[in-house]
This record gives sequence, structure tokens and C-alpha cells, in this order.
Amino acid sequence: MGTTTSAGSDLRTADAPTTQVQLAGFSPTEVAAVLADRLLPSRPPQAWGGWRVVSSHRCVNAKALALLTLETLVGALRSAGAIELSMRQRDGVFTSHEAAHLQLLPGVRPGIFPHQAPEARVIAWLASRPERGGWLDEAIAGTLIAEESSHPDRTWLHEVHHGLVARRRAREETRTILRFIRVRTCHLLPATHESLGEATDQAIARLLDGRNHLDTHQSRRCHEAWQRAVWQRRIDNSV
Repeated sequence: MGTTTSAGSDLRTADAPTTQVQLAGFSPTEVAAVLADRLLPSRPPQAWGGWRVVSSHRCVNAKALALLTLETLVGALRSAGAIELSMRQRDGVFTSHEAAHLQLLPGVRPGIFPHQAPEARVIAWLASRPERGGWLDEAIAGTLIAEESSHPDRTWLHEVHHGLVARRRAREETRTILRFIRVRTCHLLPATHESLGEATDQAIARLLDGRNHLDTHQSRRCHEAWQRAVWQRRIDNSV
């Protein structure tokens, strides 16, 4: 669960008072997404395939980034004292299985995270539930993959950027290629790009530290929840 740069070195948490201001106003999940090439192995901007990181245009593996942002999201919610993360038995078609469950803690409101950040959206979803809780895959499908898609994993990544657009730190454009394929792209505004570029590895690691407190078992169940949500939302184009 260690956090690494693209060069493979550890990003170790440390006090960084002079750089915390650069990351003010960003949620941990947003930082993980927009600075992903500093956390995951990456390739040059001209490389084919993968997901292009908005701050650098370098390419990273889309699934690896989706799982990184999910772990960051869950870790951030728990570290902020917003949720209780537990592993519970869940009834299936023929048998029960263990799954990740989120329980919103008393008094928690979305405003503890930036407006429309992934963390705030999950808190709002949990708050709307009768018992203020729900399975992690349902939370994913109810927030960041709310609609069916041919590529729900990429839909997740687009939605991670949603709050940046809502808060006018980025802009999104949709264009059509080959006459019918719609492509969504996100572009950081210059001031946003500049502030992120000044953030040190230590400041990033400190903001993302909640992810490191998920143990291997919890991380595995989070991955399973993401896979289940993606499967639920994927459109079958084979027929």
C-alpha cells in the first residue's frame, strides 16, 4: 500500500507547512487524479493508450488510476472521521460473501470536503440513505458511475474531476471524432495548474496518507466493490 512516484521512490509523509497552501481547496481524491503521474508509473504524452493526466498529459494505466483514486477516496473519508469502514457478510444469489460497507457517522456533512469533490458526493449519497449507510459498490454506482456506459471505468475518472469543473478550477469540453464518438476532456485552468505544480512530494503524501491506513484485506474488498460497480454499469455492445 506504499505510495510511490513514477520513478518508484517512496513518497514519505512529512510536515510541509509552506506547500500545504498549494493543495488547499483540493480533496485527496482529486489530488491523486490530477497528479497521478507522480504516484504511478507513466509514459510520455505522445504514448498511445492509457489515461492522460490533466496536469502533465503523461499517460498512466486507467485501471490502476481508478483503483488508486478509490483507495484514496475511502481512506480520506475514514481519516476525516466521516465514515466507518467495515467488512460485512452480504447475501448473494446462492450464498453470502464478505463486502465493504460504509456507514456515515453522526453529524457529518458534505461540506467537510470541497464542493462536489468525490468525497463530498459520497457523503451526500450516504446521508440520503435510510440508515445513512450502504455497500461500497452501491456508493460507487450511485455517485461517480451513476449511468450506464461503454467504459464505466473511464466514466469514474471523468467524474473524479467533476468538482474541479464545478469550482472553476478546470473546464471540460466534449468533442466528436469519427462523426459519432464523443470524447470528454478536462483541462486545468492556468492558476490551478500553477498551484499544483508547486506542491512537493511530501505535501502530496501527507494529503493522501489516509490510503496508507487501509490494510491489504480492506484494499482487496475495495477493489472488488469497484469491479462490481463497473460490471453493473457496463453496457454490453456485443449484441
